[in-house]
Amino acid sequence: MAEPTALDGERRTESTIENATRPTASRSLRWGAYLLALSGVGLIANGAAMLYRVVFEPGFESGVETLGGVTRSELATTHHEVVHYIDHLHVNVAGLMVAVGIAVIALAWFGVRRGQRWAWATAVALPAVFLVHSLPIHQTAGFTFDALAHLGPGILWLPALLVGTVLADRGLRSIDEPADRDEAPTG
Repeated sequence: MAEPTALDGERRTESTIENATRPTASRSLRWGAYLLALSGVGLIANGAAMLYRVVFEPGFESGVETLGGVTRSELATTHHEVVHYIDHLHVNVAGLMVAVGIAVIALAWFGVRRGQRWAWATAVALPAVFLVHSLPIHQTAGFTFDALAHLGPGILWLPALLVGTVLADRGLRSIDEPADRDEAPTG
């Protein structure tokens, strides 16, 4: 076995110093990452529930039992291909929700927890883009369905996303601040 070199000692010392300056940052960052990952789990659960409903439930979506007064089974008897098309769209949206959830979990767990700002930005941007595209259409005059039943299950993960975003950002900022102070010119 080789003896430790001076370089090995420097690496250990740098690592120890780095860890000693991060206790509050790492707690905030760790909890932020956990909550971001939890929001990803919520997205996966919502996508799985949507897929379950397409396959095993009689309605169209949660909170949408009829379209124009026509049930899913009534529509299937007259326009079978329309029901298949609606199912196709729901299965694809469910798959995208699951994929975004998996991505958010991976980014939070393997990037945000390690203090990588790009991972935080991506983990926040993915569900934000999803929300910006999906929520406004539910506020239009054409959406006459039970919005609470329709959106309620899907946005249960939103508080975890919001709090996780803030906590992780706070942790990342406190990691960045000591480096910024060290680089500042002394007068």
